[in-house]
Amino acid sequence: MSRGLFLLLLTISCSALASGEFKPFTAQSVREIGEAQAGRPLVLVFWSASCAPCIKELPRWSAWQKKHRRAAVVLVNVDPLDEQAGALATLRRRGIRGLDSWGLAEAVPERVYWSVDPKWHGETPYLWLIDAQRRAQGIFGAVDAAWLSRWYREQTD
Repeated sequence: MSRGLFLLLLTISCSALASGEFKPFTAQSVREIGEAQAGRPLVLVFWSASCAPCIKELPRWSAWQKKHRRAAVVLVNVDPLDEQAGALATLRRRGIRGLDSWGLAEAVPERVYWSVDPKWHGETPYLWLIDAQRRAQGIFGAVDAAWLSRWYREQTD
């Protein structure tokens, strides 16, 4: 069996086993999510269970989504496949429900990072904001809640 085929099969099987409730996030997922959410502001929240600021912000995203119903918030866990069960447990412990949740599902995560933003190398927290006109911008680190609310109002006014 070729190495490429082996890695593909490994990715698919590990993804199905390790992701549980996570939808598999691949290099094509940003485009797919964007198309599914066309016409509304989209916030992709890239997080890791080993990122303290990410964990602190998780409950905020549930509250933000409830307050800003016209936007879509999508959580994307970037932990390795074998650590995603722990990430799912983190979501449960933090009471995160009702948000679209995805998990990294490629053996070579750098492909996924580049497909989101060529300047992004997997650091967390990382936000990928896409406005209703499909203009995108990336934000490294925690984002100020007031700034994010202003961004949302600009998209919906």
